[in-house]
Parts: sequence; C-alpha cells; structure tokens
Amino acid sequence: DAKLSRADLSGAHLIGADLIGADLSDADLSDADLIGADLINADLRGANLSGAHLIGAHLIGAHLSGANLSGANLEAVVWNSDTKWLNAKRLHEAVNVSPELAHDSAFTAAVSFSQGISLVEEDKAEEAQNAFKQALSYDPSLNDSAEYWHSICWVGSLHGHAEDVLKYCEKAVTLEPDNKRYQDSRGLARVLTGDLVGALEDFRAAVDSGALDYSEDVKQCRLRWIEALELGNNPLTPEELEELRKAEG
Repeated sequence: DAKLSRADLSGAHLIGADLIGADLSDADLSDADLIGADLINADLRGANLSGAHLIGAHLIGAHLSGANLSGANLEAVVWNSDTKWLNAKRLHEAVNVSPELAHDSAFTAAVSFSQGISLVEEDKAEEAQNAFKQALSYDPSLNDSAEYWHSICWVGSLHGHAEDVLKYCEKAVTLEPDNKRYQDSRGLARVLTGDLVGALEDFRAAVDSGALDYSEDVKQCRLRWIEALELGNNPLTPEELEELRKAEG
C-alpha cells in the first residue's frame, strides 16, 4: 500500500519487491528491474513502464490504464481477469509476451486498441478505425466500456478529429455520468467543435467536483480555460493543443 504516485523510480532495482496495492500512478518506472515483483492490485495508471523488466511479475488486479508499456518485458507475467490492460499505451510494443497471454481476449483487445490509439497519433484515421473495430471483435464487452469510448474521444480530439469523436465522448458520459474525467474530455471536444457553452459547463463540473486528482499544473490549466470560456473565448490555441499532445507523449 505504499504511496509512490509520481515517484521517479527509473532504473530502480525492485526485484521481488512487495508492491501489493501500491499507488504507482504516474510514477516513472522506465527501465526499472521489476522481475518477480508483487504488483497485485497495484495502481499503475499513467505510469511509465517503458523498457521495464516485468519478468514473472504478479499483475493480478493491477490497473494499467494509461501506462506506457513500450519495450516492457512481459515474459511469464502472472495475470487474471481482473488485470486491467485496456488503454495501456504502446502495449503492442511490449516484448516476450507469452502465448497464453497473447491469446487472452481482454489482452488481445487491449493490444488492438493500443495500436489504434497510436495510429490516430500518426494521423492514420482509417487504419485506427479498423484497429478499434478489431478490439471490439476480440472483446465485445468493450461496447459498454466508458473507458474505451473516452480514450477514443480524448486522443481523437487532440489530433484533429473532434467532430468525428464527439459522439464517443457523449457515449462515455452516458455510460458513467458521475465520472468527471469523462466530462472533462467531452469539454475538450466541445471546445473544438464550437460548443463553448457546453465546454464551460463540462470543465466547471470537472473542477468543482473535486473528484479528479489533477496535478497542480493541470488544475491551473483548466482554470485558465474556464476563465477564457467565461469571456466567450476559445482557450485551445494551436500552442495549447501542442502542449497537451506533448504531455500525452
């Protein structure tokens, strides 16, 4: 249950570490040695696991949404149906995936989804759509996953497809109306499609709820947007969007 959110653990030697239930969200674990580490129920959302050695690591119930797994070694990892692979970034670039894991429907769907997100970032919209459809074919339950639709909403909005993905933003909010993160993302799409009033409503709801674990920088960013929108101005300049894309990378 260690609280290690946003910790810099790049290159750390954590062989066999007991990290059960640890909060490692947004931590930098790039190139970390996590061989045999116990990461059961660990919160790894947004963590940088690029190049990490996860050989034999226990990932049962681990939450990997937004985690960067580019080049991560997944040899002999231990997982189960509670392991949350969906929306792991660059999952398709992980290495030494066992045949058992590679044929798990949830994992395979998450790999296709990861490919789709990367293709959107590369401005290959048609290929991305095919990857998203493939993910749904591997795991039809994703059709009812707000996280699935929200991720397409966010990355599509950031990369010039706000009009195309707004319906997916709406679907995410409809599926989980109390999740302010999804409302925050819909606000982004609304700004980019000219709905400044709706965007203001979404950003106010997200900030005022106190439900989101915003970093101070992100919170100040949203407050700037709200201030601009209250004046009837679009806060998402090309420079602002570029900063958002850099932060995602």
